[in-house]
Amino acid sequence: MARPPYLHIPPWLWLIALVGCMLSLATAQQARRDAGTEAMQRLAFSADQVTLRVEERLAAYALILRGASALFVASETVDRGEWRTFVEGLQASALLGTTSRGIGFARHVPADRLAAYLATVRADGFTDHAITPSGERRAYGPVHYIEPFGGRNRDALGYDMFAEPIRRARHGAGPGHRQGEP
Repeated sequence: MARPPYLHIPPWLWLIALVGCMLSLATAQQARRDAGTEAMQRLAFSADQVTLRVEERLAAYALILRGASALFVASETVDRGEWRTFVEGLQASALLGTTSRGIGFARHVPADRLAAYLATVRADGFTDHAITPSGERRAYGPVHYIEPFGGRNRDALGYDMFAEPIRRARHGAGPGHRQGEP
């Protein structure tokens, strides 16, 4: 019986083929590790970019809040016109991008001052002004000013942010809030 042709291959050729396969496997393994490392680096870079954008956005919000606080501290009273001038001067779209719909101010109105508050707002020309959603609460946090004042923002006027339990608790108007505390 004749021997198959592959048995006639010299052993050193088998050794070269084996070394070639091992090198190919090692190279493939290294390429997979490199691809994984590169993917992790891209992910870390993307996460850093998102973190940076969030931090920038939060810094812009903080700047707006400090500016609004300074406006109210520096003025005896702030009317709608002053609020509009303040918001326009912020150029918020440059700080926040186009995702910002408006900048508002909400008043803290204890339940026993609700009628007086509504009378004041109605005297300013908002004759049909009401706090929404309706209902009795210890305190209200209606949006008092919002700019730009139009479209959806106009509908936000009078929205009671204290109607939301999380905001109410955050601002100290929830259960357990004691009269006279901030």
